[in-house]
Amino acid sequence: MKKLEHSKVYRGGITSDVVRLELGATPSVQTYVSTTDAENIRGIQIIVNIASKGGGTTTIVTKINRTDFDELAAHMLRADKDVACKAFARALLKVK
Repeated sequence: MKKLEHSKVYRGGITSDVVRLELGATPSVQTYVSTTDAENIRGIQIIVNIASKGGGTTTIVTKINRTDFDELAAHMLRADKDVACKAFARALLKVK
């Protein structure tokens, strides 16, 4: 699992009229393969731990299926085309 050191987590809800920065919450990313479904489903998951209102920790996992990669990549390119292209190139060199 790789921490996304430059990413931030914000939190809001029914008891709050604003979305606030969740201090100390650093998201992590990893790949996953689900073999519990009829077919192997591959993707990435973003995991973050936040303090629970009643005490303790809540873990939130967002699973992004590989069929959504096109949309994710398009948003990355819209946000910063040069940085996204360089990131894709570096990733291609790293992946075996």
